[in-house]
Amino acid sequence: MLGNRYAEKEDVSAHHPGFRKQARAIGLQYGDGEKGSGENVSHSYLIPNLDHDIGLSAVSSITGCTDSLLKPKYIVIHPVPKAGFEMDHDIVFNDNPKISFTDHSVNAVNYSWDFGDGLHSGEKDVVHSFDGAGVRKILQTVYNQFDCQDTTSKNITIVFNQLYPPNAFSPNSSVVVDKIFKLYTSGIVNEGYHLTIISRWNDVVFECKNEIKGWDGKMENGSYAPPGAYIWILECFDIIGRPHRQTG
Repeated sequence: MLGNRYAEKEDVSAHHPGFRKQARAIGLQYGDGEKGSGENVSHSYLIPNLDHDIGLSAVSSITGCTDSLLKPKYIVIHPVPKAGFEMDHDIVFNDNPKISFTDHSVNAVNYSWDFGDGLHSGEKDVVHSFDGAGVRKILQTVYNQFDCQDTTSKNITIVFNQLYPPNAFSPNSSVVVDKIFKLYTSGIVNEGYHLTIISRWNDVVFECKNEIKGWDGKMENGSYAPPGAYIWILECFDIIGRPHRQTG
């Protein structure tokens, strides 16, 4: 903040150009028992909710005369708010990705939330649903009536709990994403990924390990598998190390 109002622990700079050209010595009284000297000085006020009288004195470098100036209650020290919040979970799953955030800030009148996914809110308490998987940094910034601010943050982790596979695919499709049968969602890691596709006769027609790879419909001999229903078995791990097994 600038001017004659300052927040807690704010540095205050004092400069009086009227004395500068002719002054041999400039002294300042900060109103809190502390003093300073020099043409350009700064001072930190550490106690909020106080008004301070500022005194300025100078000695002329030409005549040796002195002059002084007193500004009553020139510095007003406002308190800063204290940000703080709680969330009902620090890990959330993609099949129920909703988290409640409860404000626990002090001396705040306005609020700003950044959920780390491009979305924001100005509510005091808020419920937010997350898409995808990964770690999100939640930022809360609070403001008091003097527009002083404080910020705090916490991390949450979104992991998948269930994968939603495609119902069918066609290698001859004109749509690229429909040409390959791929089982993947954000939050699955390569290591430990194991996909097996089995025919109705219990033959393994496709298998991949430690690599997230889709099936293009071809068998080991390079020919396309006959149209029909196939069974898939997926074993994998998520970003927090939980094992998953799903079939379809």
